[in-house]
Amino acid sequence: MYLPFSDIHTHTPGRPGSILSVPDEKVGVVVADNLTKPDAEQQFYSIELHPWHLTADSIATFESVVNQYRDDPHFVAIGECGLDGLCATPIDLQLAAFRCALQHAHSLHKPVIIHCVKLWNELIKEVNLSNLSNLSNLSNPSNPYIVHGFRKGPQLAQRLLDAGFSISIGKHFNPDILPLIPPHRLYHETDED
Repeated sequence: MYLPFSDIHTHTPGRPGSILSVPDEKVGVVVADNLTKPDAEQQFYSIELHPWHLTADSIATFESVVNQYRDDPHFVAIGECGLDGLCATPIDLQLAAFRCALQHAHSLHKPVIIHCVKLWNELIKEVNLSNLSNLSNLSNPSNPYIVHGFRKGPQLAQRLLDAGFSISIGKHFNPDILPLIPPHRLYHETDED
């Protein structure tokens, strides 16, 4: 499934054709704001479970918010979520949160916007272990796994593509990866703008 958005990951509300990445505590604000706007101006959004901001209560709060808004047609993705080898959050908490996000994405048939820093092996392993999609056809699942803000080189890009991930690029990216990525697995974002 190719997402029909010109910007699959932004933190700036009001961009036409974008998916706004929203922390769980602010989803209600976005939903209420949508009620005041005409259809063409309503904001599509994803619900974050970002590894930088995890606390002991994060998973339960995320699950509650996802369940509360599960039927909102503007809630179109899970994330950004993922793994970060440079942040202070303990890896066990990051893994538990990422697994939770993958489970909800699968059960709701939503794409996953993935944040990953220096934990690429663990990322690939977790997605494979989750067994949440048809792993023999991960490159065309009903809920794609999209690595956002990809800046690395062709070798890692090819490894991710071979593992079934899609890739999103922003303002800063390595142009050498573009010939490798099939058009239906390449996304754009304004996270860095």
